[in-house]
Amino acid sequence: MKPYNADLVHQVVRIKLLNKRRPIASTKDRAQVAGGGKKPWPQKGTGRARAGSRRSPLWRGGGVTFGPTRERTYQGIVTPAMAKGALAMVLAKKKEDKELIAVDAITLAAPKTKAFSQWLRSVVAKGSALVVPYEDVATIKRAGRNMPAVKVCDQQNVDILDVVTYNYVIIAKEALTKLGERLAKK
Repeated sequence: MKPYNADLVHQVVRIKLLNKRRPIASTKDRAQVAGGGKKPWPQKGTGRARAGSRRSPLWRGGGVTFGPTRERTYQGIVTPAMAKGALAMVLAKKKEDKELIAVDAITLAAPKTKAFSQWLRSVVAKGSALVVPYEDVATIKRAGRNMPAVKVCDQQNVDILDVVTYNYVIIAKEALTKLGERLAKK
């Protein structure tokens, strides 16, 4: 295992967060502002400065010169090798800090939040948790969807943002094996 590379983990997390970001701020330039098609006064003979439109950025009610637009993109690229390496490092760090808990199996009789909550309290006293079952994912997902500090996902969809966000990672041993195989592939 490679040593923990905080720069790589930071870069991958930052790019993944930026990829979620959508531009909100937007201004209109002089072409997008309504009106201003007619020349306000003749070019010559009035003694005033020449003007071609009432929607010039110099005028009140005019367009904005260098304002933010919706076309701006915050997207970045995370290569598969970077993503796998960063996820492996974060999981190894969680294991080292005893925040990665491997359990034999996660089984519930019925998809009830109360039963899931009691099982979770028996494994982890307090704190947020990412739960990764191997089998019966839909039942466990349904039982945990009403708990705000818990996320349930299958081993194919484990993301570095989830691992970093939640205090504990509770994973079934079979799912951990499959996840290890997925991260070891080149």
